[in-house]
Amino acid sequence: MRLFTKNQSYIYRNLHLYRFIMLILSFGNYFSDFHRAFSFIPINSSSVLELCFGDIYLAMLCRKNNIDWTGYDISQTFVDNANKNNLNAYQADLHNIKFDKRYDATIILRSLYHFKSDLDSFIQSILEASDSIIICESIKTFSNSRFTLLRWLARKLTHSGDSEHTFRYTIDSLDLDIQYLQRKFDLIIVRKKVYGNLIFYLIKKRQTINLIN
Repeated sequence: MRLFTKNQSYIYRNLHLYRFIMLILSFGNYFSDFHRAFSFIPINSSSVLELCFGDIYLAMLCRKNNIDWTGYDISQTFVDNANKNNLNAYQADLHNIKFDKRYDATIILRSLYHFKSDLDSFIQSILEASDSIIICESIKTFSNSRFTLLRWLARKLTHSGDSEHTFRYTIDSLDLDIQYLQRKFDLIIVRKKVYGNLIFYLIKKRQTINLIN
């Protein structure tokens, strides 16, 4: 069943336009950021869940490295493209979802801000499916520009179709939310790195770290 996405930006219906716009919004780092995200996948992982995947670039990196990839996105266009490439992808409202299997790691790239209003339930649903979460979030974007017109245009172009998203993370607000999630769900930051305008986290459940040790 197709989701109702009345206000969805046209870039979510055209993959080539999406790539072009994202290349601009990522300050030219769009493709290299996928490689950086892939490097955060824990060693010996055999399955990955990617949320709000958009492009299938990370999926193809997983395929090349014999890692099973599953993706969820609100855009039927992106899901259809993934399915045409023989990838497991599903359209879903990720604000209200339960995953039906376990994965070694879950990745969410440039999309955590979509879930600011229901962060607890979103992370809870991920932790029920995976012990490792890789978060890659923009901390400097045109969407939080001091220029009103530029800010409006960037937010309009990146409207995913589920709800209005005027909030964007900064490095400080993201750190505060990560700290909150650590306390709430007993998580540990295994790795953290800033590349350009993106900050990457690999976080895990504390109990799984203790079991390994």
